[in-house]
Amino acid sequence: MHTACEGVSDEMYKVVGKNEALHWFCKKCNSNAMKMLKDVGERATEVDSQIAKLEKDMKVMSGHITKVKDEMMKDMQKLRALREFFHTLTLTLTLTLRVGKNSRSAETEY
Repeated sequence: MHTACEGVSDEMYKVVGKNEALHWFCKKCNSNAMKMLKDVGERATEVDSQIAKLEKDMKVMSGHITKVKDEMMKDMQKLRALREFFHTLTLTLTLTLRVGKNSRSAETEY
């Protein structure tokens, strides 16, 4: 702190320095400090804005993920039904072929 350029006594400077809630700057330093605080405030606002956008994007993506998951579950149900259908069809065809083979074998024996 530039106490001499502002005419602040050492005693006054010590009193101000003991209180952590008080911050004193000379006019020159105060101008720089205010610019810095303003920049920090603007950057904090930008960061808050980016965080809000990311949170919004995450909600949207979460909705997309939920939709894709639901569609996948429906597709899995369809695939299970198709697997069951083809399994049943395979069994039916196998039995039909065996019965047909057995009946031809029986016909040739007579």
